[in-house]
Amino acid sequence: MIKSMNNSFSRFLLVGGTSTILDYVIYIILSRYIDYSLAKVISMCCACTYSFFLNKEFSFKDQSKNNIDQLIKYVVAQVINITVNVLVNAFVLKTVGIKIIAFIVATGTAMIVNYLLQKVFVFRGVKK
Repeated sequence: MIKSMNNSFSRFLLVGGTSTILDYVIYIILSRYIDYSLAKVISMCCACTYSFFLNKEFSFKDQSKNNIDQLIKYVVAQVINITVNVLVNAFVLKTVGIKIIAFIVATGTAMIVNYLLQKVFVFRGVKK
């Protein structure tokens, strides 16, 4: 169980890192030509789509065909994840008063919550 979690968590981190890079690159390119808010929406949608399918196939090795159900669960998980990120960031910022510390703590906390949500809620039908 621990070895399986470590492997899926490492793959999850890799997907998350590449997803963040994809988000950033698309945002930077599109924001040169269109409104930055629209560019961010498009880049996040691309990164989330990429992340969903790679986490399903690569991180969690889920081979079920429940893409619609899982996609809905994924969106719910992302809403929870964003909420946790924002709340932790606000709490730490009010407590410590240092933005970078708040950002790091919020991102780390949200990453763990996101991993657990995807592992037990979104892709729980993992094939070994």
